Amino acid sequence: MAMAFIGIAFMVASMPMMAEYFADKIEEGEVYTNIKIAAGDTLANETAFNTGGNTPSIALWAQDGHKIGTYSADSDEVIHQGVTSNEIKVHHGDTDPPNTGRQAEYILLSAAHDDAICIAFITLQGTDKIDRAWYGDVGYSCGANWYASRYKINDQNYMPRCTWLDKNHSKGLKHRAMGIHLHDFTATDARAQQYQDNHGSMCDSQPRFWLYPDMKPEGILPIYFPPLEQNQDLTDKDPDAVAKNQGIPGGDPKMELPDDVNVAQEKRKRSGID
Repeated sequence: MAMAFIGIAFMVASMPMMAEYFADKIEEGEVYTNIKIAAGDTLANETAFNTGGNTPSIALWAQDGHKIGTYSADSDEVIHQGVTSNEIKVHHGDTDPPNTGRQAEYILLSAAHDDAICIAFITLQGTDKIDRAWYGDVGYSCGANWYASRYKINDQNYMPRCTWLDKNHSKGLKHRAMGIHLHDFTATDARAQQYQDNHGSMCDSQPRFWLYPDMKPEGILPIYFPPLEQNQDLTDKDPDAVAKNQGIPGGDPKMELPDDVNVAQEKRKRSGID
């Protein structure tokens, strides 16, 4: 768990140092989410495998469970080891009406082709123009197959472990996809400490972060419904309850935020989560 804490704490201190890894600012009038993905790097004498691989497909959801955009990666799209991808623009074509400026809250990355990739970090800028990042140390801490990547962030000594995604589970790799609640990896010192002290609040709640053995790019992520209650420092008001909160399936175009928790609980029961 210590390395995941270091990774999240690193975000608190060094977001300005990450500037070169973020996509360009979204132009006024444009509606999309800008994403970059970094593949881990191997040791200089490592010949057994390659941490680069096929670019994963991507899907984004808004806070209320509406899907807002998808990106289907072609089989010839590759992120080479030790390299950060070019900008991946996920246009908000699934909103109603299309291309409205809704903010992405959840992201699914799913391996769509057979060349596994080990992800060191992801950077993202949404319609709110705020830069966000996720590090592979989180996957490591939450049970992913991982590699001790040598990808160094700028001239810092921090080298996040990378998290493997693999469609065909070659070489025993377990997970095809991962889902991330982006807001929950906006770093504060207090949030980093919470994840250090309460591991379950980071790894045991499916909507926050979850690794999926076989979720396809068109799969449906669970979401927090209603949204979580959090403190001003972005810690959870009840971390133990969050660790037990498995959400409800997103993707229902008729879904609206409930008036009370009982409605959400009833939806969870009908969905088979409880």
